[in-house]
Parts: sequence; C-alpha cells; structure tokens
Amino acid sequence: MIKSSNLKNIFILFFIFSLFSACSSYKPVEIGDVQGMKIDKISAASFKFKILVPIKNPNPFSIKITHYNLDLQVNEQKLGNIESSVRIVIPAKSDMVHELPAEIAFKGFFSSATIALIKIFRNKEIVLKAKGNMDIKAMFVKRTIEVDETQTISIINN
Repeated sequence: MIKSSNLKNIFILFFIFSLFSACSSYKPVEIGDVQGMKIDKISAASFKFKILVPIKNPNPFSIKITHYNLDLQVNEQKLGNIESSVRIVIPAKSDMVHELPAEIAFKGFFSSATIALIKIFRNKEIVLKAKGNMDIKAMFVKRTIEVDETQTISIINN
C-alpha cells in the first residue's frame, strides 16, 4: 500500500519532471518579413495603422507579445515612436500573419511624420525601419528582445 505522503512526493516529482521536459522542448519562433502596412485612419491629430507580420510558433504552448516600443523611419525620414501594451497572442502550433497595431500622434502639421506620410501616399512601396524592443511571454518566462529591422514593404489602403 502506498502512503499518501509518498504519493504526494511522486506527484511533485512527476510535475517537476514534466515542467523541465516541456521547457527543454522549446523550438524557436520564426518571424518572417513584414508583409505590409495596413492604414486604418489618418486625422489631423494622428496616424493609425497595423504592421502585418507572419509569425510561426511550432511550440505546444502559446506565446504573448505583451508590450512593444519602436522608433519608425519611412524612406529614411523619422515617422515617430509607437508603443503598445495591447496583448497579442501567438497560438500554439500556428503559422499566421499577425497585425501589430500602431498609432503615431502628430506634434505639428509640418512635422517629420507629416512629410513621411506624404511620401507614403506617393509610393505603393516604402522602406520601413523599426528599432526598439518587444516584451514577450511564454509560459512562466518573460523576455525583452531587441528589434532592429529594415525592410521594403507594400502599403495596403483600407
């Protein structure tokens, strides 16, 4: 007959073993090239858009982007800073395009962001540079990753 204290110890050991074996089977998340920028709204006060990014998560657990803070440049013109605390969930065993919401507030009508926006509408493709950091969370682990990417992307008007 197994005593309840022995059963409890066996359960605790099994739980710890399961936890470590789940962590050891982590596979890197694949982030593809930005597929485009979807323009939501432009007003005198701000520019709202989404950056379309393919993300493949081969792991058996979901991953969350909890915060990001990025400085953006368009065609070598500073567009502004985007910061978001909107939680974006990357489902387990998924391969899909995710929309990263962004908003840039204009400080003045003739700001560098306004000049960059004029260039955006003249072209269907732009060179987008993003530099900053993202906070991600997977299971019990939270990490901050540095972002420094430059890419040519297509503009998608709604």
